[in-house]
Amino acid sequence: MATFELFRIRSTETETMGVLHINGKLACYTIEPPFRGNQDNISCIPDGAYDVVLYNSPSKGMVPLLLRVPERDYIEIHVGNTAAETEGCILPGMMPGHLGGKPAVIKSKEAFGLVVAAMGKTKQSIVIKTI
Repeated sequence: MATFELFRIRSTETETMGVLHINGKLACYTIEPPFRGNQDNISCIPDGAYDVVLYNSPSKGMVPLLLRVPERDYIEIHVGNTAAETEGCILPGMMPGHLGGKPAVIKSKEAFGLVVAAMGKTKQSIVIKTI
């Protein structure tokens, strides 16, 4: 079983940047929307511990899905680069950067592949902390 920890390291009015550790080692960077009261599609989720399973998303294929998020459903880890693409989900990337002048994560497909490979076929857990 893999250990997933997401440390949110910076938040602005437009995005929240983080680092995702798998089994205690830096695996990739993340981008999410800022915290906006846990509102659907425009807010990152609250800090906490969540179960994660692979889920066949109708629009994105097999993705990690966070379970039992308070007052929210269908929080996924999926491919994307900027906070505008998140819909409240978590986007992984191999490095932080900028696209079109906006903060972004780069090489999202590569990072997503690492996350899915570490998931395996069993339920996992993720701890999310703002530091």
